[in-house]
Order: sequence, then C-alpha cells, then structure tokens
Amino acid sequence: MADDRKAHDPRETRRRSSLLVSRSHLGPARISPVVVARLADVARGDDQSIRNLADTLSESQLRGRSLLPDTMTGSPDHALGDLPPSLSPAERRALVAASVLVDDRVQTLLAASGVDVRVLRNDRLRDLIPLRNGRFERVSENVRAAVLTVTTPEELRDVHRAAARTLTAEGDPRASWHLAAVTTAPDGRLAKHLILFAQNLYQAGNCEAAVRVAGRAVMLSDSEECTATASRIAGLASFWGGWLDDADTWFRRCAQLHLPVMTDEGTSAARILARIRRGTEPDPDPKGPAHRFVGMISGLHPPHADLSALDGLRRLIAVYVADRAAADEMLAALLLSVNFVSPQWPWDDRPTGALTPLTSAHLRSTEVAFQAQAGDFPRAAATLLWAAARFPLELVAWGIVGSISREIAQHSDALDPALASIFADLSPSDSLVWMIEGRPAGRITIDAVPPPQESSRHPIGASAVDLADRHLAVELTRREKDVLLYASGGSSVQIIANELGISPRTAEVHLGNIYRKLGVSSRPQLMALLHRWATHS
Repeated sequence: MADDRKAHDPRETRRRSSLLVSRSHLGPARISPVVVARLADVARGDDQSIRNLADTLSESQLRGRSLLPDTMTGSPDHALGDLPPSLSPAERRALVAASVLVDDRVQTLLAASGVDVRVLRNDRLRDLIPLRNGRFERVSENVRAAVLTVTTPEELRDVHRAAARTLTAEGDPRASWHLAAVTTAPDGRLAKHLILFAQNLYQAGNCEAAVRVAGRAVMLSDSEECTATASRIAGLASFWGGWLDDADTWFRRCAQLHLPVMTDEGTSAARILARIRRGTEPDPDPKGPAHRFVGMISGLHPPHADLSALDGLRRLIAVYVADRAAADEMLAALLLSVNFVSPQWPWDDRPTGALTPLTSAHLRSTEVAFQAQAGDFPRAAATLLWAAARFPLELVAWGIVGSISREIAQHSDALDPALASIFADLSPSDSLVWMIEGRPAGRITIDAVPPPQESSRHPIGASAVDLADRHLAVELTRREKDVLLYASGGSSVQIIANELGISPRTAEVHLGNIYRKLGVSSRPQLMALLHRWATHS
C-alpha cells in the first residue's frame, strides 16, 4: 500500500495522537488542537520542547487565529540535534536547497545546490531528503530549522539565485519567489508575478503558502493597487485557512486602500468576520444556523472546489430536516467526492481539488453531527478528535462543534473511559470557541483508546476490520467497517445493502470510500492487501 510507510512514520503518529495539552504543559493558556498537533510534530513529542515552542508564540497563534512561523524550533541546540555531525560542504548545500526550494523536482534541487546526484543518495542524506520518481519530499521542520540556523545569508542568496535562474529558464512562475528572496527594493513587476503565484496557490487549496507569497508581494509592491490586490489574496487565504486575526488585518488594509473585500451580494468581509467573532447562543437544533452560516461564507470567494463542496453541504442540511436517510446518503457521496488532503508539497500550485482547512472543518463537523444524532457517540467522539488535530473546528458554524462536544460529554457512559476523560476537559467559551484547557493529569492521546469491538458473526470480516484498525492511517467510519465486514467475506453489493438496510448505491459509495482510504481500486486488490497485512502482522 502506498501510504503504508507513512502510517508508521513517527511524525504522523505524533500528529494523529497528540491532540490535547494539559495545564502541566502550558499553564492556564488555551490552545487550539490544530496548534497542539503542529507543535507536537515539531517537538517530536518532547514535553519540554512543546513548552519552549509555545512560549515563542503569541496568544493569537496559540488560539490558531494567526499563521504560525514558517520555521519553528524550541532552541538552537534542539534544532542542531537533527543534523548529522560534520556535514560536508556538498551535503550542506543540498540540505539548504531542499529546505528553501518551492519546486520539488530533483533536477531543480541539483541545479540550485550544484551537487552530484550521488550526494543525495548517500546514507547521510537518504532519510533527510527522501527521493521518489524524480522528486524529493520536503525536509522536516526540525531539519529545516537546524539547516537555517547554521546557514549564512550569502549561502541562502546563492541557492535562491541558482533556483531562480533554473525556473526562469523553464518559464516556471515559481521563480518569482526565489527572485523575491534576493530583492530588497520595491519591484512592481516582480510583485505582480508573486500575486499570480499566490492566486494559483490559493485556488489549489494551499492557503498557508498563498498567504506567505502574497505577503511578500505586498513588501515588494510599488503601487496601492498592487498592494490591495496582494492583500486581498492574503486575506482570503487567511480566512479559508482559519487564521481570522490575520484575515482581519489584511481585510482592514484593503479597506484603507479603498478596495474593500466584498461578497457578490454586497456584504463586506469585515462584517462576516465580525459576525463570526460575535457568534450566537447554542441552538438545540443547530441546522438552521449552520445553513445560514455556510451560505454566508460561501459568498466570500472560496476556491472552486470549496464552493462546490459548500453548496453540497447546504443542500444536504436542508434535506436533513425532511429526509434523514436521504441526507445520510448525500453526506456519504459528498465525503467520497472531495479531497480533504492538501498537496504533500506545500508550494504546489497545480489544481488538485483539495479543500481549504475551513471547508474541510465544516464537512467533518457535519459528519460528526450525523454520527452523534444517530446515537453513535463513540464514533462521533473519535471523529471529532481526529478532525480537531487537522482543521480549525473552533470556527465552524457558530456553535455546532460546541453543541456536539457537550452532547457527547453528556453521553460519557457510552464512551471508552479515555474518550470520556477527554470530553470532560473540553470547555467551549462564551463565544463557542472550542479550545483545550486540560487537566493536571497530563496529556491524553487518541491512541490510548482501544478499537471498537466488532461482531464475531463474520470471522473473516472481523479479522479484516481488525487489520484495518492496525494498519490504516485514515480511520474507517462505523458504516464503512460494517461494509468491510461483508465485502471481505465475499458478499455482493446487493447482499451488503440488504444486510445493512441501505440502498445498493449507498453501499457502493461506502465501498468506494473504503477503496480510496486503503489505496486500492477493486475487490481483488482489497483482498490482496488484507492478506499482505495478515501475513506481516
């Protein structure tokens, strides 16, 4: 399976499991689960390093409302510990290039660093700069921090100049970023190239990279019109990335330049932000506020993939009131049709259909709401915590997440004790921002929760579900596990539908979702994968 190596990556394990930080880590500070996961990744799970990193962040950054620094490290000594001792000059140049390039092709890496490909394949760099199919994976944040700590400004300029020459010769718009890195005076032409690059990144769902590129365009701008255009992109990317404080700053700049960001209906972005900050009282039936909220933000110029997903979300929320079964089927189809995973390369501006973090948060929170209202509180709890480490759930639909978390907490008797303890620690604020306070008992991880016990009526299927629980990086839903029970035992789609009381089309949707998550495309491939897992377990 293509993602099998990633499933055992310690960084991925920390990202999935380090969801909560207690008062013993950060004192009384509140911190967004998304930020916790990022800090745990950078700190490699070390408690002291998490505290050190948190001390370098502002309150807005801890709350997930401002973009985190591009490079983070708890201390220089901590960073340098990730580098091999006594790097050769060629190895050093290769690591510098891999740390700053915005193109992941090996040929660009070689041109920017001036090293022989054999340097990249030696034992010292093989794990730091993984190569695959003519491309290299971005080095970890720890390695980037370590490399940049010991790199001189002149070394960085040399790499940026070489990369800019290579990409310019190919007509690649990403050359503008490297040119900007060695440009200090205003340059309107270069700023316009950066704006085009930032716009493409935003439409591809890469909000963080879009904000950084648009911000650089503002620094190099030589006109108010150029500044306003770049600020508009930075503001929209900040909004859909979930960084509302940054979005507010950028939108205010646009207004000061007499080019305010407006929806097609004439509502200002500043007004939408104000309504989100003001929030509303919890609603026992939050579907109405959710429908209005999604409709409101849909007008704030999201990328094309997001606009389609949000339209589908509004329709299924409306259908839910009259026909729960139809809404369930619509949600399954919608989740299957979208891409929650941003491109692995953060500077990739090629269209991928990846959703922005805020739209992903809306879809996942809707999934959790459906699970909770169906009475499947253990599944709702697990899905909510999984999503909280990846998406800005605290900004979703004026209290839906707060309402769900309280409802789950009220049914703690249905939860595993570890999950029950986690939800006892959740404390939505008056503005319905879902933040983490924690308990002195320490950090609780989702990995401490044992997998649900499946029925023993289908020994083959039960074994398959157990294998999936142990090997799959992305968790299957309860219904997907039910489908897997029968599919792995050879049942047809019609039989699966009859046994589970769903339509054949819904069974096909769930089966397709299983195939996508397991990285297979057919029943024989599924069985071969399960056999391989069983053989190596």
